[in-house]
Amino acid sequence: MKNLLFYLLFLTVTTGYTQTDKTSIENKSLKIEVNKENGCFTVLEKKSDYLWKSDPWKNSAAQLKLYTANKEEILIDLSTSKSISINVVSKIKIEILFKNPSTPKGKIINGIEVLTSLSFGKVGSDVIAKIDNVVIPKDYKANTLEYPLRSFYQKTEVERGLAAIPYIQGVVVPSYIYPMRNSKFGVFDDSMYEERKAVGEMGVERHGISMPWFGIEGEKSAAMTIIPENGSVKMKYILNYNNRDKYIAEYNKESTYPRILSVYPVWNLNKLSDKNFVTFHFMPNGTYVDMAKHYRKLAIEKGYFVSLKEKAKKAPRVNLMAGDIYLHLYGGYPHYVNFPGMAFTFNDVKEIVTDLHDNLNVERLWLNLWGVWDKYPPHHWPPNKEAGGTKELKNAVDLIKKYDYNVCCYTNWGCLLEHDPDYDYNLLAKNKDGSYIFKNRWAQTDPKRWVPTAMDVWTKANDEVGFNANYSDSGQDEELRKYLGDLGIPVSQERVGRTELSVKYWHRTEGMAPLNQKKDTQPFVEAPLFNLVYHDAMMTTNRWQSPDNDYDLNGDYSVRSLRNMLYGNEVMYVVPPYEYPGIRPMIKQAVKLMAPLHKETAFEELLSHKYLSVDKMVQRSTFANGTIVTVNMGLVDQKLPNGKYISGYGFLINHSNGKTTEGSFKVVMDMTTK
Repeated sequence: MKNLLFYLLFLTVTTGYTQTDKTSIENKSLKIEVNKENGCFTVLEKKSDYLWKSDPWKNSAAQLKLYTANKEEILIDLSTSKSISINVVSKIKIEILFKNPSTPKGKIINGIEVLTSLSFGKVGSDVIAKIDNVVIPKDYKANTLEYPLRSFYQKTEVERGLAAIPYIQGVVVPSYIYPMRNSKFGVFDDSMYEERKAVGEMGVERHGISMPWFGIEGEKSAAMTIIPENGSVKMKYILNYNNRDKYIAEYNKESTYPRILSVYPVWNLNKLSDKNFVTFHFMPNGTYVDMAKHYRKLAIEKGYFVSLKEKAKKAPRVNLMAGDIYLHLYGGYPHYVNFPGMAFTFNDVKEIVTDLHDNLNVERLWLNLWGVWDKYPPHHWPPNKEAGGTKELKNAVDLIKKYDYNVCCYTNWGCLLEHDPDYDYNLLAKNKDGSYIFKNRWAQTDPKRWVPTAMDVWTKANDEVGFNANYSDSGQDEELRKYLGDLGIPVSQERVGRTELSVKYWHRTEGMAPLNQKKDTQPFVEAPLFNLVYHDAMMTTNRWQSPDNDYDLNGDYSVRSLRNMLYGNEVMYVVPPYEYPGIRPMIKQAVKLMAPLHKETAFEELLSHKYLSVDKMVQRSTFANGTIVTVNMGLVDQKLPNGKYISGYGFLINHSNGKTTEGSFKVVMDMTTK
């Protein structure tokens, strides 16, 4: 009945809706033209004279995912609609109404109506897309709409462009095959012919896109897409694919569609509102760097961006994070309390800190202790008795503070572990019927309890121990973010999640390095998209659990170090105390090279990033203070644009003071025979 009433109301609104001969609108920067036959639209970016075209496979404007009463899924091509009407509302707005489309089997479904609109934004190079109304007959349900379908693409191997996706730190995907190291060439090539690797969706969420934008860079123009942040729109990608799997299943022959690189919006029809719209921003000769810089302006306008320099006025010890050694001593906690073989005492901590200060000459240190508490989180308090209790913990913290180091311990206000002997059901949120709400073990507790629990533990810790920094595993709640951000001390977090939302309050986040699970199975090329926006507002590192954070004296460690230098990331080490002697040479190296560089660039905007070699191994970053970092993440020496060579695993730093540092990482083996 609700759908029927909605349908009748919509009919009264759209009565007299007529198709016109005029099918385009334009301003000084752009021209939008709608095809009367299929409802597809193109955008001419005038300065570069580049035409961004619509779907090259089926000339489809949009795809509606429909479900029958029996939950059968039907994909509806709106360009098969019996009626497609175009209405030029004004000089800056045009509407397209799709009515009564057909199923893939040719059956017309009467009663489906989808009204979309395109208009120019306040910025002349912006196009605003909206789904203004959707009517579905009562026998069906619809969840998502892909619109504009497969738009703003690059033809693989025909056009040399790339897709820019801020997946975690960021990736780009070229629209062409290029030379690449070892097995990556085969992985990239094979991925173009397999749907599970070449097609997917990402939302603005944990392990999705870190910022609500993505785009396509062409040789003459770039098309950037900015989506809502409320989950109403996701991003769909097609990475140099031609729909081979589905084509073979339907026609029993190889696909005749062109392989394309495309990223475009997928609308959640259950979350539509007047405030939900997508902005397409067009840039003549634009690049992935230009996209990031355009979003940086938007982030500042939204109030998300607060610089580290500004934050340091409120929390002066933030200044000591620039160039620090970011060291985690992991004692099995929070997974287990006093785990045999990994647990440490507070006297062990003092010995390690003394070695760092006296022997390794560490100037700045952030030490995070993962074995401080006697109880599982979120209870935490009191300090671990077997490790030495409150007295010895305070002695260790006092020593660390004597050296003017930042020190904190692991805290988590969201988790509740199944094997916790003090498992407290009262910490769980409840449904209206009183039943408990169980979630992922690391986010089980009721968010309403996060701040009160944090205040209780932090007040005790501040009074009896005196930590001068904070590390939290729970950062996705606005109230908690603000509470910790207002403490006046440096705050670091483990989670990726909506990292962007903590930029306003906190000072460092982990996880903003590539997550290998994706990188190894899809043709992604790493790019510092997050840092191009937020480098001077939030320090970034690897995530402590990421495979990329494993230690290796060979190539993996070298590549990670080079990437940190290039992106302006901090160096990060996570070890149980028994493994500390093994990383001493790495810390010694960081004190000499990476820490001084980070001290130089930590508070500076990352202005640009470039790939300087065809295999994308040689890259260059420029920071606002003039520091230029060039690295070679490959095995072989390569020629730079100026004709000089950079060694395999090599680096060249042009410092802001005019000096240069040059060198390379080498594989070293010690061997004895008898």
